[in-house]
Amino acid sequence: MLQLPPIEIDGMIFHGINIEIKSIIEATGSGLVLSPAALQMVAPGTGLLILGALAILVLLGLIVLFLLKGSKYLRLWVLKLKYKKLIFSMKVTGNRLYRAVLKEMNGREILDYLSKSFRIFLSSLARENCLAMTAGELENLPQFSLSNTDAGVSVGSYLGIFFRKSDELRFSGQSVKGSDILPLLADLKSFLEKLEKKELYEFWV
Repeated sequence: MLQLPPIEIDGMIFHGINIEIKSIIEATGSGLVLSPAALQMVAPGTGLLILGALAILVLLGLIVLFLLKGSKYLRLWVLKLKYKKLIFSMKVTGNRLYRAVLKEMNGREILDYLSKSFRIFLSSLARENCLAMTAGELENLPQFSLSNTDAGVSVGSYLGIFFRKSDELRFSGQSVKGSDILPLLADLKSFLEKLEKKELYEFWV
């Protein structure tokens, strides 16, 4: 009960005014039950912002993984591409010389060009100047010591045999016939095909 003090209205004074105060919570018996928690106020676009941040984190993780491991595989892929291109270029040269032999062009000039072109190719492959090397020096280059054929013949052994035959024809003092050059071109073609499968660019890394 709340007792109010005397109240004057239009010159009249009122006494003994009481107000009874009751609680609706006590009447319903829900005074011990807490109301449910209010929902959090979420700013518009918050979900999109969180997803964007997660996507950036994933992207950064992939970039770091690529820098740690992917760059190695990318470099190997580039080296393999250069290796294939180098062999393809030498194959084109061999085919051009084969057509020159069929046209019965000067055999010595064809053989000289074959020897020079093949040495330039080997220089790019070994990353060492092979133009002035003898057959024995080419045979003993460590870059060409890897096995190339099913029979286990090393690349260097093949080069030694090839250039010994070539030098014998070039410096024999006799005319060089197309029939002398065709076996060398056939050996060259077979060698390039096997070399392409061998992927002899491992020492480039």
